[in-house]
Order: sequence, then C-alpha cells, then structure tokens
Amino acid sequence: MEVTLHIGLPKCGSTAIQGYFADHHDAHLAHGVLYPETGREPVGYRRHEPLLRRPDTAAMARGIVSEAKSKGACRILISNEGFCSLPPTTARAVIHELALAAGAPLRIVAWMRHPVDLFASSLAQFVLGGLWEINRRAYWSGGRLSPDRFLGAFAQRQGHDFLSLLGHTERIRRLFEGHDIIFRSVERADLGRGGLLSDVAALMAVPEPVSTELERRRNQRVSPFRTAVFAEARFRSGGRDEPFAAARPTLRRSFRLRDRPFASSRLILPPDAQDLLRTRLDAERPALAEIFSTPVAALTEPRPVETVPDEWLTPGAQAKVAAIMAKHAGSEYGLAS
Repeated sequence: MEVTLHIGLPKCGSTAIQGYFADHHDAHLAHGVLYPETGREPVGYRRHEPLLRRPDTAAMARGIVSEAKSKGACRILISNEGFCSLPPTTARAVIHELALAAGAPLRIVAWMRHPVDLFASSLAQFVLGGLWEINRRAYWSGGRLSPDRFLGAFAQRQGHDFLSLLGHTERIRRLFEGHDIIFRSVERADLGRGGLLSDVAALMAVPEPVSTELERRRNQRVSPFRTAVFAEARFRSGGRDEPFAAARPTLRRSFRLRDRPFASSRLILPPDAQDLLRTRLDAERPALAEIFSTPVAALTEPRPVETVPDEWLTPGAQAKVAAIMAKHAGSEYGLAS
C-alpha cells in the first residue's frame, strides 16, 4: 500500500489540498486513490487531525489501510500540516504506525512558500488560532504583537530560524528519516501552469482540477485590521484561549472586521530581518535547488523591503477591545495597558 503523507508546511496551501481531496473522494477513488475518512475530521478543514491527537494511533493507522483495501484503493493520501509542529517523539510514533500498517516506508511531501509571505500569513494565523504551537502565554506576557518576538519564540520552540527554508527542510529530514521525502515550491512561477492543486493531482496521478476549482480554493488573506483587533484581544487575554474565544464573536460584530486601510510594522517582517533574509536566501539557494524537486527561483527571489508606519489601533479602539474582553471574559482581562 503506497501512502503519501502531506505535512504542510502550514500556510502553504494545506486547506486547499484537504478540501479538494475531501470533495472529490469518490472521483479520485475511481483512480485508485483514497483520501481516507478514517482519522479525518468529518467537517471543517477535513484534515487528518484525529490521527495526530488521539491516543489510539496504531488502531487508526490500521483502520486507514483497511479502509483503502475495502474500497479497492492502492494509494492513500493523508494530509495534516500539524506534523511540522508536533514534538519529534509524537511525530515519529505516528509515522512508525502508518509505515507498519502500510508495510512500506511512506512518501512524505512538503510544499513551501516564500519566507516573506509565509511569515505574514503565519503571524496572522498565530493571532487567530495559535499556529506553530508556540507558547502563547509566554509570548503575550511580553507585550503586544511583535514580529521580532514571534521569530524568537519560534526559534526557541522549534530549534531553527523561521526564515530559513533550509532549516525547515533539515528538521523535516531528521523527523522523517528513512522515508522518501519530497520538497516542492508552492510558488506558481516555480510550479508552472495550474499551480498547487494541479501539482498535487499530478503527484497522486488523478485528473487535473478545472480552473473554477483552482480559483475557489485560493485562500483569502486575513485583513490587517482584523489581525490587529484580535492581536489586541490576545494581548489582553494574556494568551489564554478561553477568554479570547469567549470574546471573539463580539469583537467580530463590534468592529465590522472588513478590509479597511490599515498598515502597521507589527504585521510585516521587519526591514532588518528582510535584509538578513536576502543574504540567507542567496546562501541557501544552491542547496535548496539540489534538495527540491521543483525549481526554486521564485521561492528564493529577492523581495523589496516594505516600509509602513508603526501604526496600531487608536486609543479608542484599544479601549473598546478592553471593554469587550472585560465583559465577556472577566474584568481582569480588560486591564492590560
């Protein structure tokens, strides 16, 4: 049984892949490819989150292979970007059980995007949902949203520089040693016509998606103003998930979180980090070209330094967030200044 495990990276098109293969389960099954329902969320992202979080991993891995056999599939695609955030011992245990059930090493696939875009998207998702498993309480106890502090917290938790594509690949290689590991760029200029979903379809030998599917699956960027409002709420909750979750619906309604003109240096990669990144990409490009099975020109191209004001929410908006946090999560959560 051939098992392909898509591990992310996070914010590199995982949601599009998961939704597309879940929606086309029957059509792909006709080509011998199963996106298993065993170990997969039935709604929402429909990623294989239960496989990572449940204690019965061995039974679930056997169930995935059993489902494939019962449906006449010879190839399996499992997708969860959370593998990149798991503690190494947990990730290796899941991989071991999957390989044992399949009777062969796995094919591991990781798609990556340009570090500048990856940073901006990851920072916003960290605010909204705690992506990358960084210690949120420790982070927010240090103050309001800070790109530099995010980079430091990531390096402390994950053991390598967030901006180093080579660092990501080396960690994945260590984590999945003994398996067939494939690294690919998610940048359209590197992939060519069709983009990410066409690339995944080709890898799994299923029909190429139609153009309407490609457009519908394209992720929408979280607006800077929404990110700022939620970041202020996270700061005032001290990084605790419960008070933030309780206040979030009211925050969404009260601020009419549509796109609006808003720019803040706290939402982008700092200029000095971008300067350092350009030097790093130049140094890493030859090694990445050897490791990746796609071109990496767009993935490692220089990006101009974006200059924005050090703007944040107005004092009135901050007070409004504080009042909402105090009302929905307890008075102590509205007091941070």
